[in-house]
Amino acid sequence: MNEATENLDDDVRQKLVAYLDGELDQETAREVEAQLTGSATVRQELETLKKTWELLDFLPKPQAPENFSQRTMTRLSAVKQSALVRQRRVQWMGRMSWAAGLGLIGVLSAWVAYRVTPASTPAPQELQVLEYRSYWPYFLQADNVNFLRDLDQPDLFGEDS
Repeated sequence: MNEATENLDDDVRQKLVAYLDGELDQETAREVEAQLTGSATVRQELETLKKTWELLDFLPKPQAPENFSQRTMTRLSAVKQSALVRQRRVQWMGRMSWAAGLGLIGVLSAWVAYRVTPASTPAPQELQVLEYRSYWPYFLQADNVNFLRDLDQPDLFGEDS
């Protein structure tokens, strides 16, 4: 390379390479073509790059081993399998986290409901039953509740005088 082409900017070289590959948009390609018509240094660099590309065709092509495709596919399937296992594990952990969270919310809700609910006071009828708790063993010997209700009737034994 001579001194004139060494002074070219890396940006100009990148644009020339992209121009040769056909990767530039129309506006940038026009800019490069304007530089080519206006500068002998840029034209010389373009010719050098063209010759370099032509020489690349004479280099020996690398050959892949015969089992390259098979090894690649085997490794790919192993990677896919491990990714699938990892994805399933993450999904399982997410579901278990949701279940644990819902269980915790249920337990806390029940505890709060138990603690916040005021202790109920017995109804007057229940208090009346509690007054006669010493008689319960006798009540248990009765055949049915109707007998106990009949005992409560004042007509059964007559009026107290």
